[in-house]
Amino acid sequence: GSLLEFNRNNVLAAKSHAAQLIAKPPYKRNEFGGSVGGPIKKNKLFYFGSYEGLRLVQYTLTQQSVPTAAMKTGNFAGIFAIKDPLNANALFPGAIIPTTRISPVAQAFLPFLPNPNQSGSSNGLGVNEALNVATDQPNDRYSTRMDYQISAKDTVNVRYFWVNNGPYVSATGGGILFDNWSGFGLTSKNLSSSYTRILSSSLVNVFGFNINYWHDYRTTQNNTFNVNSIIPDRKSV
Repeated sequence: GSLLEFNRNNVLAAKSHAAQLIAKPPYKRNEFGGSVGGPIKKNKLFYFGSYEGLRLVQYTLTQQSVPTAAMKTGNFAGIFAIKDPLNANALFPGAIIPTTRISPVAQAFLPFLPNPNQSGSSNGLGVNEALNVATDQPNDRYSTRMDYQISAKDTVNVRYFWVNNGPYVSATGGGILFDNWSGFGLTSKNLSSSYTRILSSSLVNVFGFNINYWHDYRTTQNNTFNVNSIIPDRKSV
């Protein structure tokens, strides 16, 4: 048999040069497992089993452009002039859109947009937000096998393999709270067997059987949250 253990963390890791203003993200990779095998009946029946586990917590740096806190209230002063399409494209005084003119739907969604945490360009825009988006991934792999020597010419083996890898949260979705995919992973199960018969010194027959199950996980971000609940005058669907 055998045992294994591997661990890596963020103790000696450095910050990204593009994200010096935010905390160093956690990182932990722990791999562990073991195997055991041997004879059940001498020279006739043998077994083998193994387990491998992974627990991975890491963060991916995401950089993006988001509206400033002032822009969310309709204040674009110092950024660019704003025209009023309902008033012959006249400029809004001070480049400020009255809150009464901002769509109620937009006002409902704006709080979900993060505020900038980077300086960005001279007017506060550009790439003005950097954040570490989490991936929290478990992975378990199990394997078993049995071999039976029926006779000097006949052998049978059976193998079962199972991977459980999800669903887990992935950094693929980025930092905005809605849309994109955030649930990843898969479950895979495989059962196989073979019977080998030695027919002669130059001829061998092998009969094999195999069945495989595969399931991919794909879950949207905030999949348990009904977005319609924050949209005014709209019924749930």
